[in-house]
Amino acid sequence: QSNTFRKLSIKPYLALGISPVDGDELAVQLNLDAQLWLNDKMDLRAGAHTGNFTGGMLGGTYYLTNRIVSKSQKFIVSESTETRGNTETTTTNYYRAEGNIKKIKGIAIDVKSGVIPNSLQEKKLYSQIDFGMDFQSFARNYYEKSDGEYYPSNKNGWTSFKLQGVIGIGEKFAVGAVGTLQASRRPWKGATMYLTIPLGVLKTFGSGGEIIPIISPGFGLSINLIKNKASVSK
Repeated sequence: QSNTFRKLSIKPYLALGISPVDGDELAVQLNLDAQLWLNDKMDLRAGAHTGNFTGGMLGGTYYLTNRIVSKSQKFIVSESTETRGNTETTTTNYYRAEGNIKKIKGIAIDVKSGVIPNSLQEKKLYSQIDFGMDFQSFARNYYEKSDGEYYPSNKNGWTSFKLQGVIGIGEKFAVGAVGTLQASRRPWKGATMYLTIPLGVLKTFGSGGEIIPIISPGFGLSINLIKNKASVSK
């Protein structure tokens, strides 16, 4: 149904990257994040992480603007593949029409805390506060044929891009900035793919201060085991 948020979204994903404490150590962790849309003014986030960093996260976005915009979108109505010799050609037919997209801009704060091993394999407490702006977009638009079959728009899905300052509190105090792209798409019926890409930098202070990159891309997939018939709009 066009531009109707689910009340709750649960996002499992595996992330690989650089530890915020030991920059020369590859961090591997399994994340399970949840996001709850309360109303048209804010949403809340919570997460559990296990791996090189083991702990939890709480956060939220307070909306400064929340509006619907209409933009041209493409609906894939048919695809055909033709093979000639060793060459395979795919032809895609589109139906183009205006569709609604929800646009959100707000103030975002995320706090995570837990333990992370240092170079001596001792577990040390580490906390991080991210604060800044969150830009979200969401679309759920379909083209419905007369026979009841429908096709999703190429813009279907949810996207968030956050620009935040970072404060890290651990063995060393650190400050920095990060930009985080998060997205979810439904490439197949009943399956949802999740992507998160944070890119930034931390500058530690004190003895042996250094610059540590923040690079921790993650990917996940969830399967809907409950069969629901989608409600679509023409």
